[in-house]
Amino acid sequence: MRILRLAGFWFLFLLVTFITYLVGLIITFLFGSSWYTNSAYTLALMPSLMTVSVGIIILFIFYSHSNQKTIAGLSPGLVVFSLYLLAGCGLLGYFDYKEEPIQNSSDVQSGFINSKGVSLYYHQSIPDKKYAPVILVLHGGPGSGSYSIRAALSDSLDKQFRMVYFDQRATGRSSWADSFTLDDYINDMESIRKALNIKTWYLLSVSWGTVLAHEYTTRYPEQVEGIINWGGLISSQAETRTMIHNLIEYYTESNDSLEVSIWNNWMNQSKPYNRLQTLRVLNRVNQLGIKSTYDKAQQTKRILEYRRRAMQEWNYTKGELGTN
Repeated sequence: MRILRLAGFWFLFLLVTFITYLVGLIITFLFGSSWYTNSAYTLALMPSLMTVSVGIIILFIFYSHSNQKTIAGLSPGLVVFSLYLLAGCGLLGYFDYKEEPIQNSSDVQSGFINSKGVSLYYHQSIPDKKYAPVILVLHGGPGSGSYSIRAALSDSLDKQFRMVYFDQRATGRSSWADSFTLDDYINDMESIRKALNIKTWYLLSVSWGTVLAHEYTTRYPEQVEGIINWGGLISSQAETRTMIHNLIEYYTESNDSLEVSIWNNWMNQSKPYNRLQTLRVLNRVNQLGIKSTYDKAQQTKRILEYRRRAMQEWNYTKGELGTN
C-alpha cells in the first residue's frame, strides 16, 4: 500500500509538472517580455526537478521499508512536494534577478521591414543590460535620412538604450514610395513597432520628426512612454525674437534705416507674435540666408564625417546619403 501511495504522489507531481510546463509555453508565446519569459523558463525547468523528486521518492521507499518511519513525522510525498515547490520558487527568483544582456525581439540588428509595399531600412542597438528603454529616433527633413542623427547619438546612447533608427520612406536605404501622406508615415512607425515586437517606446524626434512624434502619440497614446523633441518644427516667441535681432543686425550693417526701423518696431511689440508674423520673419530670414547660427565650417566638417562613417561602417552608398 505504501508503494502504491507513493506512486500516486509521483503521478500527481508528473501532472503538475506537465501543467506548469504548458503554462510556461503559453506565457512565452503570448507575452514574450522579460519577466514573463524568465518565469516561463523556470516553469520549463520543472521536468528536471521532477527527475530529482522521483529519485528522492525512491530513497524514501527504501528508508521507510528499512526504518518503518518518516522524517519529522511527515509523509515522504509531502516532503518531496515541499522541496519541489521551494526549488521552483528559488529558480524563479534567480532567473528574474540575474542580470543578462538584453535579448531583443529580433536577433537582427539591421534589416528591412515591409510597410504596405515600402521597404523600410532600420537599425537597432543592443544595450548592455536587459529592461533597457526603447527609443525610436525620428529624423528630420522630410528626407534627410537617419544616418546623421545615428552618427550623432550612437556612441553615447546605444549602450544604455535600445535605440531604433530607421530611414523614412524614400530616404536613405529605404525604398521609393508612391504616397507621402501623414497616415503613411504613422503606419510606417507602427509597422516597425509590430515587426520588432516592441510594446511601448520613447520617441526622440528632430525637426520634421517632431510632427510625426506628436501625431503618432495622439493616435497611439498607449504605445508612447514619452517624447523627446530636439529642434522641433515649432516656432516660439523667443526663437522669433532671436531671428528679428539677427535681421536688425543685418540691416544695420547694410545702412538700411527703414528696415531697421520696421524690425525694431516688431521687436518692441508687447503682445506675443502670432503665426503670421512668425512666417513673415522666417521668410525674410531665409531670403537673406542669415538663418544659420552654426559655425558653417565646423558644421560642414561634421556632416562630411557623418557621411564617411555611414559609407565605411554602415554600408551606405553615396547615392543613399542625399536628401530625396
